[in-house]
Amino acid sequence: MKDKNMVRDHAGVRAKERMSKGGRERERERERERERERERERERERERERERERERERESKRERERERERERERGRERERERERERERERERERERESTRGNMDGPSSRKLTNNDSTAPTYFEALAFKKEKKKKKKKKKKKKKKKKKKKKKKKKKKKKKKKKKKKKKKKKKKKKKKKKKKKKKKKKKKKKKKKKKKKKKKEEEEEEEEEEEEEEEEEEEEEEEEEEEEEEEEEEEEEEEEEEEEEEEEEEEEEEEEEEEEEEEEEEEEEEEEEEKKRKTHTHTHTHTQTHTYIE
Repeated sequence: MKDKNMVRDHAGVRAKERMSKGGRERERERERERERERERERERERERERERERERERESKRERERERERERERGRERERERERERERERERERERESTRGNMDGPSSRKLTNNDSTAPTYFEALAFKKEKKKKKKKKKKKKKKKKKKKKKKKKKKKKKKKKKKKKKKKKKKKKKKKKKKKKKKKKKKKKKKKKKKKKKKEEEEEEEEEEEEEEEEEEEEEEEEEEEEEEEEEEEEEEEEEEEEEEEEEEEEEEEEEEEEEEEEEEEEEEEEEEKKRKTHTHTHTHTQTHTYIE
């Protein structure tokens, strides 16, 4: 009887030991779970920080765009000012012409020196210069048209390329998603099989497995989120590159416009010099003896 009691006591001690051991193990598991939760929280905080950084980047981009718009507006204002200045210059020229006409007398007079209506040397020279100028203008217009056409073609090509790239990217993304889904399905099937196999085992072990599965699923979801974020970042980078290219094109256009304006100003200066020369020669020719029919 004494021996039986001793055996019973010994079995009770061993059961207590097992329970305390299991309790310690569960406590350790809970601690690990808490650590994982803290890690997930840190990851979420990092993600929020990344999002804030992206927002700051977008804001700076918008600010750059606003600055470019202001610069374009200033350019347009300068152009309007130049146009007003040219208009004033033309007005002054018209006034000079009208005063010159009044000084020289009526413009409907005909020169009949020795009954000749042939143009003078200076008139012929002016005609030649006018012809040359018209030819130059025509050539310039043609060049401009050609340039515009080329630019349009380039733009169209670029648009086509962009569309193609987008389509390719979409296709790739779809394929990737499909593959992932398939993989996930396979994994789930495998897990189900495993679960069935281990159904005969203890309930505690099953619970642990379920927890592990949930953790794995969470990790997979986090991985998916990270991949999506990376894709978004890539898209944003591509958009930035395209914007930079557009900026360069706009700058080139502005430079071309400035060159054209300079050429126009040079032509106007040449015209003024030519007019001054004409008035100078006109005063000289009046000293010659000519017969005029009023």
